[in-house]
Amino acid sequence: MIGRQRELNFEPGSAYLYSNSGYTLLAEIVKRVSGRSFAEFTKESIFEPLHMSSTQFYDDHEKIIRNRADSYQRENGVQKRVNLNDAAAGPSNLYSTAEDMAKWAMNFENPIVGDRDLIRKFNEPSVLNSGERVVYYSLPGDVGYHAKGQIQRIYRGLNVLSHGGHAGGFRSTFWRFPDQHFALVLLSNDEHFAQLAQAEAIVDLYLKDQLQPNENAQAPAAGPSKPPSATNLRLSDFEGTFSSEELDATYTAKVLNGRLWLSHLRHGEIQLAETGRNTFSGRIEFPVQFEFRRDPAGQVVELRMSNFGANNVKFTRSPRS
Repeated sequence: MIGRQRELNFEPGSAYLYSNSGYTLLAEIVKRVSGRSFAEFTKESIFEPLHMSSTQFYDDHEKIIRNRADSYQRENGVQKRVNLNDAAAGPSNLYSTAEDMAKWAMNFENPIVGDRDLIRKFNEPSVLNSGERVVYYSLPGDVGYHAKGQIQRIYRGLNVLSHGGHAGGFRSTFWRFPDQHFALVLLSNDEHFAQLAQAEAIVDLYLKDQLQPNENAQAPAAGPSKPPSATNLRLSDFEGTFSSEELDATYTAKVLNGRLWLSHLRHGEIQLAETGRNTFSGRIEFPVQFEFRRDPAGQVVELRMSNFGANNVKFTRSPRS
């Protein structure tokens, strides 16, 4: 799929956008340079030296792992198992335990794998070709910088590096406070893991004597946003079949009960909400922005999709019969 892509999101080094494809390619580079699979390389070079005996990259979805936890989500009040059947080692599929992740955290304090110079570079924010730090997110009073796959930010006056994961009902978050020699690991096999939101409360408990006052604690909650008024008078203009050769994927757009829907063989029915002229929003596992493009005659000929990992992925409309 990556090999079929013909466009980039932007010139390399000019901007930042999260992408699983980058981690997939990085794992492939490790495989080709080392002559071993990514799972074998990480086991021999990282996990075994750190005695992380319950940690592995899962690159065979039929492999049986002792004591492996299944993951779950609620549907209509009933817990159901979520099947994670892929084997994409690199961006995902790291199986571990809280105990092993604690050993990983301690390697940043007293390196066994790598050295202090490597750890120092690993903790530094990434930079663009312009020399500017890569901004991962920006909120009022809170800016997070990308740092080699981590998020570097200030939490109540303290420097913290963190990263989280979410796949197939599994949830995780990992925080490190290098100056306080403190780390936090939260792992779950519940899609609706309520304790994930308690990470700050746990930090507040253990580091309470070193934290600055939480200035955002009393910030008023934002009111509900007003939905945009409908701007597309004829939703039927957007009906049709749209296909991408790069992704080998096809979506069908149709109008049902006054709303525009997309259907996909695997993702099912996706309801779209109007955000402007020829633009919509929806959710395909994650939030997605949709833009329909027209030819000079005003006919819809193309659909572009964008999310946090890709911009303007092109789907061409099939000729109407």
